[in-house]
Amino acid sequence: MKKYMPKSGRALSPIIATIVLCSVVLVVGISAWNFVYSVSDYLQTKYFTETKTRVEEISERFMVEHVSYVSYNATTDILHAWVYNYGSVDITVNVYVYKAGSCLGKNETNVVVASKGNLDITVSASALDLEEGIITIEVASRRQNLVYESSIL
Repeated sequence: MKKYMPKSGRALSPIIATIVLCSVVLVVGISAWNFVYSVSDYLQTKYFTETKTRVEEISERFMVEHVSYVSYNATTDILHAWVYNYGSVDITVNVYVYKAGSCLGKNETNVVVASKGNLDITVSASALDLEEGIITIEVASRRQNLVYESSIL
């Protein structure tokens, strides 16, 4: 008996086509899976970061404990504002001094007040602007929380 051997290579063509097609499907599937995985990882990280920021924003608790005004000379006066952080996270604040709606002085140095800590923040102001009367101290945190305190000079 003689074994049948094809004389042309046509019998191998469907097998090679099937292997190539399977390879293409695997490459496209792995690429799609990798894309979906990276997008979901990004969304998960973004959600976690935003949630942590909101929790810290809600956990932020601070107040102006005391305000003191010291006149040194005719050109420069120093106003002291003691900020007490009674929250569970550290805060970064800027202090502004207002009188009748206009800003008389500010300290925008992003002062960090530790959790459960108290810190004296100084604001330089012109002696002509800080005459006797009611001033408003605004303490603004970097997480957009505000505290106002009125004081009589």
